[in-house]
Amino acid sequence: FEPDRNLLALRTEFDGVSGNGTAEWDKDTLAAVIDPATKAELDAKREAVLKTNPAIRGIGWNEISALSKMPSAPKRLSDRAIAWGKRSKGDDGAPEALALAVKTTRYGCDWHGGHGVYSKAAQELLQKKFAGTTWAAQTPYWFDCMNQEWPEDPNAPSKIATCKPKTWPKQPLPR
Repeated sequence: FEPDRNLLALRTEFDGVSGNGTAEWDKDTLAAVIDPATKAELDAKREAVLKTNPAIRGIGWNEISALSKMPSAPKRLSDRAIAWGKRSKGDDGAPEALALAVKTTRYGCDWHGGHGVYSKAAQELLQKKFAGTTWAAQTPYWFDCMNQEWPEDPNAPSKIATCKPKTWPKQPLPR
């Protein structure tokens, strides 16, 4: 859960519906004609409405904050599967757990960066220790990042893609 991303989206949606602000596509051209005093007053009214909204009031912000500090599901599952796979003799579910851990790195959230380190470790352990299983046969690859960013300059000496974590502006809680 990303509190800043979700609060920003909530405020943006509210502003779009109420007319408080500009749409994403015209914010640069209309920013000069928006009166800052009026904008501040409308923002204060928006916050008052959000504070009284039962759905917003019912959110446990301390719990949300704690959850947002947890590692991603692909990382947590991969770390646990790797530890299990190292102890396993293969007669339990460890090969399947390793294969599923690699699968989560393919389809799981990569907003905080790539999964390459633990995806590769899980896939290599699966291929090395449990090579004869159907799970190893079904898992020939490991995965890093689906949202790669390439250099803007096509003639750059380094044409290596990067997996930059996404960030959002810090949002105050509606309290």
